[in-house]
Amino acid sequence: MTDVEWSEPPPRTELLAGVREGLKELGLSLRVLAQDVLGAEARIDLVAADPEGRVTLILLTTADDDLALAAMALAQRAWLEARLPDWVQIAPQLGLRPEGPLRAVLVAAAFSPTTVAVVQAADPEDIDLVRFRCVRSRRNGSGVRVLLEPVRMAGLRVEAPSGRRAGAPPAAARFRSGLAGADLDLTSDERQALD
Repeated sequence: MTDVEWSEPPPRTELLAGVREGLKELGLSLRVLAQDVLGAEARIDLVAADPEGRVTLILLTTADDDLALAAMALAQRAWLEARLPDWVQIAPQLGLRPEGPLRAVLVAAAFSPTTVAVVQAADPEDIDLVRFRCVRSRRNGSGVRVLLEPVRMAGLRVEAPSGRRAGAPPAAARFRSGLAGADLDLTSDERQALD
């Protein structure tokens, strides 16, 4: 029997801190520039930059509104792109690149096939999807940990936990039903336990 169990997400500030740590574990080298920035009629959870100075905005939802989150990402990205030259002028020491599209990372508990299709059609290179899940120790019931799993990360080109390139088509089906492991909606830890 395992020592951990699935858990409800912690309060938003703790969840966002867990997401920040989890992005590092996914291999993303992002330097957070701002948190909870008022953008286009809503807040941007995180504004960050990669080592080359390309700006990334990170949006998180705990509700079942991943399609709305994708639409908000497009609006927030346009809002931030219009203001980025001002940020560069005010703080040149940040080393930001104002040219080129901004990247967006959307973080949710789940993404519907519709949302994935919309993101792919809207911007196949610069909007990435990451699913979060929370676990807690059974021994003491405390210490919620946020686990992140890439759903679609074409723009960031990080390695998926399974060792295949994130965003690449899944390996050939291993089941008689024609399903592949990706169709089972398992986390990387759950897949490893089954292998």
